[in-house]
Amino acid sequence: MAGTSWQNDRRRNMTLRFNADNPKELRHVGRILELGGVVALPTDIAYGVAADASNVEAVKHAYAVLERSVGEPSIIHLGHARQLKDWAVDIPKVAETLVDEHWPGALTLLLHRHPHVSPLVTGGGHSIALRVPAQEQLRELLSKFNLGIIAPSIGDSYCTAQDAHGLLDGKIDGVLDSGECSASAKSTIIDLRGKQPVITREGSVPAASLAELLGTDIPVV
Repeated sequence: MAGTSWQNDRRRNMTLRFNADNPKELRHVGRILELGGVVALPTDIAYGVAADASNVEAVKHAYAVLERSVGEPSIIHLGHARQLKDWAVDIPKVAETLVDEHWPGALTLLLHRHPHVSPLVTGGGHSIALRVPAQEQLRELLSKFNLGIIAPSIGDSYCTAQDAHGLLDGKIDGVLDSGECSASAKSTIIDLRGKQPVITREGSVPAASLAELLGTDIPVV
């Protein structure tokens, strides 16, 4: 049986460009990720190299493209808060408050990873970092295909599809073009694994606003 056009292009070492505003092309990107492909796409601040976080070989490929060590921990991007229980366990009640207020957006929750999640995406540890990005088309794609993806940044200066394509042409399966990334700061990471929430990285969401929301002091470490 003949391969799909994407699979044939992959064999020819071509990197395709997809328009995020075109529903058919957006579905095509979802299908590529679902089949284990690797795609550059926007992650609010900069373009990242995305792979299905449940596919170990795809994850390895994404790390290889970026010339980074396999097993480097990565934030898992979800399409909707409903997916949270697919990736984490022992989720505290406070997570619901944070999700209702700050998802989609620049808040990452650090939780206990679900047993089915490969340690490859968590740096070998038992914790997992999760967030729902603000980027609308990316959320639509992840929700439609029920995907969780790693999408480590190519670099802070790679803010357009053209930037990503110029660097990675021939190395990945596609680039999802949704214009220029607009966020100016990384997500805030809040650790919810213990009795007391702790901020391990303060970013776009200020620690003070989280403390006000939860009605308690939150250490920044």
